[in-house]
Amino acid sequence: MSPRLRKRHLLLVALGTLAVAAGATGCGDASNTGNGPSSGSGSTGGSSSGASSSGSGSSSGGPTSGSSGGSTSGSTSGGSTSGSTSSASGSSGNGSASGSSGGSSSGSSADGGASSGSSPDAGPPMGLNGSSTCTYTDDASFCACLGANCGGNTVKDATGSWHAVYCGHCDAPSYCAAYGSIYGGALGSCSNGGGLTPVQKQLSEWMTSIGETSGVTIAYSDSYNLGDNRGYTNGRAGFCTGTGDAIIVVECYNLANPNSPFLPLMPALNVINDAFADSGGMTPQGSTAGLTNWTSIWQMSAMDPVFDKCQDYAQDAIYYGVGVRHAVEKGFTTALTKASFYDAEIEQGEADPRFSVAAYLIPQADQMTGPLSNPPTLADEAKWEANFLQARYNIMKSTMWPETRVWNGNTGRVVTFQNMLMAGNYDLSQCIDDQGYALETVNGMAQAVKGGSCP
Repeated sequence: MSPRLRKRHLLLVALGTLAVAAGATGCGDASNTGNGPSSGSGSTGGSSSGASSSGSGSSSGGPTSGSSGGSTSGSTSGGSTSGSTSSASGSSGNGSASGSSGGSSSGSSADGGASSGSSPDAGPPMGLNGSSTCTYTDDASFCACLGANCGGNTVKDATGSWHAVYCGHCDAPSYCAAYGSIYGGALGSCSNGGGLTPVQKQLSEWMTSIGETSGVTIAYSDSYNLGDNRGYTNGRAGFCTGTGDAIIVVECYNLANPNSPFLPLMPALNVINDAFADSGGMTPQGSTAGLTNWTSIWQMSAMDPVFDKCQDYAQDAIYYGVGVRHAVEKGFTTALTKASFYDAEIEQGEADPRFSVAAYLIPQADQMTGPLSNPPTLADEAKWEANFLQARYNIMKSTMWPETRVWNGNTGRVVTFQNMLMAGNYDLSQCIDDQGYALETVNGMAQAVKGGSCP
């Protein structure tokens, strides 16, 4: 994806004290290092004490109704918590699509509903480069014209006007086989095969959360103006008002909730987003002009599970879907490889030639490994994955750029994957010893125990 989508570690100067932590992902760019609070903001979760677990996939309902209208924006929230061990697995609740009765529907679902598309991948849709030949009437018809039924992005219509559109999500076992865009989003089609199981996805997201915030609680309600020239940084993935991704979350929520509290802020948010898009997705916008009471609105909205699902859906397209698509395209089948791609998308992003997944890490692993069988054998995949992880470890230890220097102390997350690979934990079924947490599957349910250890 774009440089904005690379993972940003937190550099926070607070009360005269420099605190460095693994921080919010999402709104980064190639030339700047993002900032964030050391407690909370994180791409996959907020800080937590004790052990916890939560279902992966869709939970406690998804956007179920919406209007087909203009670009809107929304954000997600959810607080950091502390607590004792609990467990859950799979997806719970429902994420039904407006216009269909709780099931998947084919075509574009701009109301936040689930879509089912071609399998395994319909190919890249129009609009990833910001332009299209489509007429904009509403998100649903516009997304259909683009050839996307999941994800969201900022795209020009046939007249040259920008629109931040949300195209829908995919219910498990489908996933959004998405392509990243320099304009902050990702667009794709629902694929019927190749994704992680709900339990595997939960374990994967906990691993990322531990690497990001040393905890497993998802930080839906986080919202800060960090003074890092990206506007407000928000929610589970550090979605930013100045980099084209927060507006996708908001669009999802506005379509699902006709009374969305973000609606009055949309004219101002669109001005900010248009300025970012006009820069070719290269200049984050620090302005928060007109975003009155933004953080309060985000935090209040995070109490609505529909809003939190919109955050999940955006993350699923921009990071998870893009990562899984890479694995499927290479013929890789193990959950371990897919989880490692997901984690790297969140931290290193998609398109920066210095360190990102598609532009650097995958080519490096290809070169280090050499030709593979077609399709790759398990031994081929294991060898390639070892080289991918080594390339990622090396770039995270690099002191060449500010972006890589802030990763120097966070290589433990890569070591966890390396240990799993050496143990042959390809399907994530074995206990995972991850930096002070024991992650495992118990009676078909994902469980995280803080302070625990694997046998």
